[in-house]
Amino acid sequence: MARFCWRCGVALEAVPPTVCGACGQPHYNNPRPCGEAVVVRDGELLLLRRAMEPELGAWDVPGGFCDVGEHPMHAAERELAEEAGLTGRAVAYVGTWMDAYGDEGPGVPIHTVVSAYLIALDDPRAEGRPEPGEVSEVGWFALDALPEHIAFARHTRPMLEAARALVEGRPLAGLPDRVW
Repeated sequence: MARFCWRCGVALEAVPPTVCGACGQPHYNNPRPCGEAVVVRDGELLLLRRAMEPELGAWDVPGGFCDVGEHPMHAAERELAEEAGLTGRAVAYVGTWMDAYGDEGPGVPIHTVVSAYLIALDDPRAEGRPEPGEVSEVGWFALDALPEHIAFARHTRPMLEAARALVEGRPLAGLPDRVW
């Protein structure tokens, strides 16, 4: 992956973190913020089957990268509408997890900081529709019977356990000190 200095445009000699050899500008590989929508209705969780890589075919919560200047809560609400055709509003903060987007490979990995929110649907009876190209299927799963193939499981599984504890009104125990 080619990387260039945002200040002077010269190609960087190394993958960030590095300093531009031409102008001295430091460059970092900072994590990118994401927002995820956790929708629970009548004891069931909304999941979407991914129709694209990474994690093609895995079940995932609606969510994605924040736009410039967008709060992760608003990104979660926007992504719910874009990916599942459902509208709703955040009613509770679930937590924040760190992860990497996709497989480790050549180039600069995309590290993420994922903030999750419980979302109440504007129309609780709405079923949703998949966003062609991104989502192949919309499904509702019992909180205690989630599918085995969950996308981005390193953060999604503990996130969903935290959401379940919040919904059930019980304290959350056993959070890891580190995600990795």
